[in-house]
Amino acid sequence: MELNFTKLQGAENDFIILEGETAPPLSGEQVRFLCHRRRGVGGDGVVILTKKDRWTMTIYNADGTRAGMCGNATRCVGLYLDRTGRLEGSSFELDTADGIKTVRIEERGDVYRVQVDLGKVRWNPEEVPVLLEGSPVLDREIEADGETLSVCALSLGNPHCVYFTDDLSDRRVGTLGPLLESHPLFPDRCNVEFVQVLNRGEARVRVWERGCGETSACGTGAAAVCAAASETGRTGRKIDIHMPGGILTLERTGDDRMIKTGPAAWVYSGRVAL
Repeated sequence: MELNFTKLQGAENDFIILEGETAPPLSGEQVRFLCHRRRGVGGDGVVILTKKDRWTMTIYNADGTRAGMCGNATRCVGLYLDRTGRLEGSSFELDTADGIKTVRIEERGDVYRVQVDLGKVRWNPEEVPVLLEGSPVLDREIEADGETLSVCALSLGNPHCVYFTDDLSDRRVGTLGPLLESHPLFPDRCNVEFVQVLNRGEARVRVWERGCGETSACGTGAAAVCAAASETGRTGRKIDIHMPGGILTLERTGDDRMIKTGPAAWVYSGRVAL
């Protein structure tokens, strides 16, 4: 079987987009094959797009598991639908496993600039989920790799563990990333953000994503960083987040909604034997 696909990237977080009318239901093994960077197309995830009343996004992590939400993939969907002539105007509603998200095309060109309303932050430990009492979970101590770490836990459709540190080395991220992702306190695993605050309006971040390993960027992870950093007084409510793949701008509104703006680019289209 051969499938038509399009590969897009948002701040180097790359995705394989398939349309549901032409793509069969995928098994975990097939998703892993598609995302494999030597045997398949290569990507951080697979997005299935379908349309009934509105466009619907189903997303799989590179390890074949389902993801609740992905901010960078949402921006890529905005670019894809605009470039293929499916949009009327510059904004639309996208149905996701985490509810309906509003997507807006801010700039068109070789690299688009796309804004997404990611919705409200969930601070309640049961909604994250994280097995710690008291809400919100901010600067709480947990044990990992024989040391005590101070972390924040919250959800934006995916569970996040935000760790503020000045050490963003490969050794640190490569060691603690998988340990925190699968930490017993996070029963559904989690995305892990390593955050170095630069000033009130900027932070440098590396992300270890649930089901993917380290990625060049993570949209919901950037939003989690903005929420945790502003709530703990480390930054203001609007910040530029520098990730290896590019800069994402996050703004936390007065009613705790997270608005993310960043780049999206078309990589290529093709056919793949599945």
